[in-house]
Amino acid sequence: MRKIGLLLFIVSIFLVSCKEVVFYNSLKNFENSIWTYEDIHNATFEIKDTTQVYDLYLDVIHNASFEYQNIYCKLNTTFPSKKTTEQQLPINFANNKGKWHGQCGTSSCKLRVVLQQNVSFQEEGSYQIAFEQYSRKPALEGIQSIDFIIKKVD
Repeated sequence: MRKIGLLLFIVSIFLVSCKEVVFYNSLKNFENSIWTYEDIHNATFEIKDTTQVYDLYLDVIHNASFEYQNIYCKLNTTFPSKKTTEQQLPINFANNKGKWHGQCGTSSCKLRVVLQQNVSFQEEGSYQIAFEQYSRKPALEGIQSIDFIIKKVD
C-alpha cells in the first residue's frame, strides 16, 4: 500500500511540474463565425524581465466545414520604443489532401499555430500586437475565434 501511495505522489509531482505556464492570452470571438477586415484583434502585454524565454502561439477555432486550406493574416507589432513591424502570417488549416491540421470534433477544429519558440523580448515595457485578416475575401466565414497565447519556457 505504501508503494502505491509513493507512486501516486511521484506521478502527481510530475504532472504539476509539467503544467504549462501561460504568461498572457487574449481571446477574440468573431460574431457569427465571420472574421472581417474590420475585426482586428489587438493584444497588449507588459514585459518586465528581458531574460525570460517564451513561446508564442495563435490558436484558431474554425468550423469543420471551413472552405479554405489556408489563409493569410497580418501581424503588426509595436515595441515599447514605438518601433513597428509588419509581417504576413500564413495559416495552413489542412494538408494537400484536405485533412485538417489540429484537433477536430464534429462541428469545429482547433488549430495551434506556432508563431515563435524560445524567444526573449529585448525591451522592457508595453508591447502591442494586432492580428488582421488578410485574405482575398473581406469576410471569412467559419472562423469562430483566435487566441494569442504567450507561455513561459522553464
